Amino acid sequence: MSTGPIDHDHLTEVSERFFAARPPRTAAEQVAYRALESEMIAAMGLTREEFARMSADYLTARLRRDVHRRAS
Repeated sequence: MSTGPIDHDHLTEVSERFFAARPPRTAAEQVAYRALESEMIAAMGLTREEFARMSADYLTARLRRDVHRRAS
């Protein structure tokens, strides 16, 4: 994982905007969301590849958890 410096105040501000954002519907919203995502990735000190891998790992773990809950 990258070890870039992290400004925690900035990361908090960006993550609040990122997680509050609605799913993009229009082309303009998709461009704005992509820019916000890039800002989030930079604030986390990650590369886009690291972020994608981390997101995929999270989604896989969440899917497994949901499957196990349904099976119980």
